[in-house]
Amino acid sequence: MMTEVTKMNYEEFVATLKENIFDYLPDEYKTTEIAFEPVKKVNLQKDALIFKKGKVAPTIYTEPLYDQYMREDMDSVMRAVADMLIDGFHSASEIEQHLDISRLRDSVVPVLINTSKNDCADMPHREVQDLTVIYRWIMESDGDVMQSARVTSDLAKIAGLTEEDLYEVSQKNVKGNYVFMNLCELIGGLFEQEDRCLEESGAEDRLPKDLCVLTNKSRMYGASALLDEELLYKIGCKLGTDYYILPSSIHELIIVPIGLCVEYPEYLASMVREINRSQVMPEEVLSDHVYKYELKSKSVSIVA
Repeated sequence: MMTEVTKMNYEEFVATLKENIFDYLPDEYKTTEIAFEPVKKVNLQKDALIFKKGKVAPTIYTEPLYDQYMREDMDSVMRAVADMLIDGFHSASEIEQHLDISRLRDSVVPVLINTSKNDCADMPHREVQDLTVIYRWIMESDGDVMQSARVTSDLAKIAGLTEEDLYEVSQKNVKGNYVFMNLCELIGGLFEQEDRCLEESGAEDRLPKDLCVLTNKSRMYGASALLDEELLYKIGCKLGTDYYILPSSIHELIIVPIGLCVEYPEYLASMVREINRSQVMPEEVLSDHVYKYELKSKSVSIVA
């Protein structure tokens, strides 16, 4: 058990964690290498301790641990980290045993992120408007649990896929998986009951002429619907009008028919910015801009 007189600062905390964590781990983990480095997430970087043992490398973010330390004590944090590491090594080993790189082609999906907030130099990508398309390999998806990994340039090379290949197969993988529904239904918790896929809904007569949400069935990375030109056109035809697209997050878009919006696009943009600052987690912010889909030209443009 560790004893302490005064609280350590963040740098001292990380150094102590690295130096003493092995005292809390079984002998089989004594050969683990530890690296402290920033890990790139969408829109931000997070400090992390990366524990490398063979091909398995669980990552533990240190800032939440420091918050826990300030509330409790170092011994509690050490025990918690040890438990997380053991679980992490076990889970990663199980996933590694079932990984088959040949399956990447059939389970890669597109993800839209903000271009200016992310460095994508180490991964295949392409820019669309003010956004960037990257790719994630969905290794396991079961209800609310999803195991996925960014497709890096190294991983794409191993899989023998170019960026053009990734874009093409990822679009095929998500085709028919998007959901278009009334915003009130989503807020009311009726998503699972409705589960209305635009291509499969059978509601050919009309769509509700009010605010709607465009996402996917898993509600993960659903803003990639912005890439589906056929889907965007079909929505415009059903609404019978041009429409604004509000980037709610990387997971969903809000569709606003032009006739509903009595305000200028600049007002909508200010609303998007405020929601991004106050309601959306930093790593899930997509954009502060408002887009417009024009039915006649079948095109998307930034209008505010």
